[in-house]
Amino acid sequence: MLSNAGFETSAMADSVKADSQLNPAAPEDELKNEIASILARYGLSSLADVRNPLDVTPMCPDAAALEVMRAAVKSGQYGAVLFCTVPVSPAIKTLEAEEPSFLKEFAAAAREYNIPAFASVSAGARYDYYRKTGQENGLPVFDHADKAVKIIEKLLKNN
Repeated sequence: MLSNAGFETSAMADSVKADSQLNPAAPEDELKNEIASILARYGLSSLADVRNPLDVTPMCPDAAALEVMRAAVKSGQYGAVLFCTVPVSPAIKTLEAEEPSFLKEFAAAAREYNIPAFASVSAGARYDYYRKTGQENGLPVFDHADKAVKIIEKLLKNN
């Protein structure tokens, strides 16, 4: 689980129940080092502590978040990935005029690694195009991180 907002990561962590099928385990050392290296390349290492859920900060550009996601899913340590964003950051492209591609690339990476992927976009109607981009690329897109976690838990419980 990763987000560009600390309160979203807190909401995700708080939403995981003790008896949950979700296991937000911290990344093992090799993955932790790889993620730390990615964050350092983007000048974010002093802003983000590598853990799960991971707060990549509002300064995290789309490319860095995608690299982190790819590293996590290719590691084999996780059975699903959830990206939650508060899209009011100049570091990410979320408006139609900006031609946002992150959720498209995020969905493609999830398909490449055959891992379930989910997104949450916590913002108003101005970001409907961004949500639609994710949905058109096969992502279930929620409007709040805590709601996403609860629904994913129910999906896992029923499978």
